[in-house]
Amino acid sequence: MRHGKAVGVLLLLLTAAPPLASQVSVVAPNEMEVQMTARMEPGSVQVPSGVVAIVQGRYHRVVLDRGQRRFFAYDVFVEPKNGSTSLQVRIEPFSLSATEFARTQMVDASWAYMPLLKYPVVPEVRAGDTVAIDLLENPATGQKVVDYLVFKRSSPVNNNADLAPLEDLSLDAVELQLENCRISVNGSILDASTRLGGSISGAALWFYVPERGRFVMSLLPNSELGFRRAGEVSNRSLTFTDDSERYEIRSTSRIVPAGGRFNLYVLHDPEWRPAVSESNSPLIVGAADRAEWLTTK
Repeated sequence: MRHGKAVGVLLLLLTAAPPLASQVSVVAPNEMEVQMTARMEPGSVQVPSGVVAIVQGRYHRVVLDRGQRRFFAYDVFVEPKNGSTSLQVRIEPFSLSATEFARTQMVDASWAYMPLLKYPVVPEVRAGDTVAIDLLENPATGQKVVDYLVFKRSSPVNNNADLAPLEDLSLDAVELQLENCRISVNGSILDASTRLGGSISGAALWFYVPERGRFVMSLLPNSELGFRRAGEVSNRSLTFTDDSERYEIRSTSRIVPAGGRFNLYVLHDPEWRPAVSESNSPLIVGAADRAEWLTTK
């Protein structure tokens, strides 16, 4: 589909969350979880997206338009409001240039960066609210790309589960989640991981450590993308080896929502570097809906 021009940002507080879809999520201050899902409406077709978290409260959000080789990106800044349980949410300009962002390998330098036309503030957001951001609209068809940010305190029970069609569970539907993680290299905990806090989840997770590069982790083999079986996930622990080094990540909650031991597949890019503005960061973590969206096509 050929899209029309980008339109202004439309922010809505909805009374109910949109239909379920694959998503990435982070935990904001006040232990509020933010689930992020981009979809084409009407139809609820999922659009590739990802998030990069460096410090709790500020997140780099990216939505991809692979057909036109362009991406929409902005920063989400959330902070407690006057000590209450609600949050103030600010949509701010993306803090990385298109060239710098190409280093994440979600896109390369040939992709076009599409900024938002407005960067509003939502003065009060509570658990159960959804912020909907219109990114793109085709006036001829009425179709649009909408990014949904769902704020919640815990995963609610799906009261309509009995009405949903029966499906076989596949690894495509299983997410990895790290909460208050601690990352160790050869038995030594990275001090930066003790200050990260919060949680992050997605079908593929990644972290960057200076002088070691980036490690992308997935439950799926993805051998065509260069992933290799390097370790395992069990309960609240994730371990893998790369060359002679052993990496371990411990989480305060279950990493995979099932018991047992699972193979972990890792793609290591030792040459990957973050944007110049984040080059001094001792640790960066991120997530994506699918592992292939973290590799340049």
